[in-house]
Amino acid sequence: MDKPSFRQASQIYESWKLLGYEKSPAEENLEKIENLTFDDIKKYYDEHIKGKKIAISVVGDPRQVNVKALEKYGRVVRLTPARLFSAK
Repeated sequence: MDKPSFRQASQIYESWKLLGYEKSPAEENLEKIENLTFDDIKKYYDEHIKGKKIAISVVGDPRQVNVKALEKYGRVVRLTPARLFSAK
């Protein structure tokens, strides 16, 4: 998370307070994130994600992506930049 500009700072800090933070969420969560283990991540996945539909985005040069390998995990949909970033 980038440091907010001085014009945005007061609004952002107030929104953090409303969410229960006393300082930047990045600062408060850094130690927790650094101490995460693979088992913690797997447990979270098993409890909250496993069995649900998910979407994974791969952004980059399609010539450098092995689409056949990705198809092993599910349907692959190619989007043009215009379609990806359209407001429709």
